[in-house]
Amino acid sequence: MAKRKHTSEWMLERIEEYLTGKGSYREIASANGISDTILKDWVHKYKEQGAEVFITGQGNRRYSKEFKITCVEAVIRGEGSVDDIVARYNISAREVLRRWIKRYNANMELKDYEPKREVYMAESRRKTTLEERKEIVEYCISHDRDYKNTAAIYDVSYSQVYTWVKKYTADGDAGLADRRGHHKEQCEKNAEVEGVSERVSFQKGDASKLDFENARFDGAVSNFVFHEVKTAKDKRDVVREALRVIKPGGAFAFQDMFGVKQMYGDMDSFILQIQKEGMVKEIHYISNIEKQPFVPNFVTAPWMIKDAGLIYGIR
Repeated sequence: MAKRKHTSEWMLERIEEYLTGKGSYREIASANGISDTILKDWVHKYKEQGAEVFITGQGNRRYSKEFKITCVEAVIRGEGSVDDIVARYNISAREVLRRWIKRYNANMELKDYEPKREVYMAESRRKTTLEERKEIVEYCISHDRDYKNTAAIYDVSYSQVYTWVKKYTADGDAGLADRRGHHKEQCEKNAEVEGVSERVSFQKGDASKLDFENARFDGAVSNFVFHEVKTAKDKRDVVREALRVIKPGGAFAFQDMFGVKQMYGDMDSFILQIQKEGMVKEIHYISNIEKQPFVPNFVTAPWMIKDAGLIYGIR
């Protein structure tokens, strides 16, 4: 469970408004910038356990494997509805319990949940259906775009959740469709629309092993791609591969989640290592670019990217 964004007193005030008939779920939720689903959860928990659950339940929660099984089997035995069990056992949201039930029914192992678990790793990715992606996006948006907590709950990566929400916001359900294998075609259409199709070309390949000779290009730019390369266990190798195909004197700028040490280790050490290997004439690193004044304002919002960094220089 993510740390609360509202005080106990504030939540209890909203609950009191509903219980005293001052408005419907939708009216009260809309007036206070929350989803009606969240308000329903609060009211249900209040009815089940009283105000104490909101006062003593602050902060992150740990869900053990045994606890998950207990809750799932309570639903299966008919001890209550999903909402009833969520309220009785003080689970963060109905979507969490539904996810446990799905895994239980599919004979998938229910694992201990550690709130500090890293969800940025590409290895955390798994295949998802369109319906699952819709559910994940709806949960994330209704919970103040808490990407990290959503990723942990649904066993996907932070970058997956961020990308799906971004696409859904721009294109609705169509943005969540799996278009792997169609990217080249879409890029070519975009180039035609922009009037540059005669001077650009697109080639599908593996970023960890590019099909180009050394010093092939005048420069290179990458924007949040490296951490998505599944074929590279060490993401630093993808950086080296990108540098390999740049001509001496060529410029480069790579933006990625360089602040995630589980993927890139200590960046200061990595930059020094690149210099010692003689791969570049000049190289610089800016950490936490989401906090820098030169980035667009929407990127600096707390629910956007985290641990982003920029590597730039001259080959």
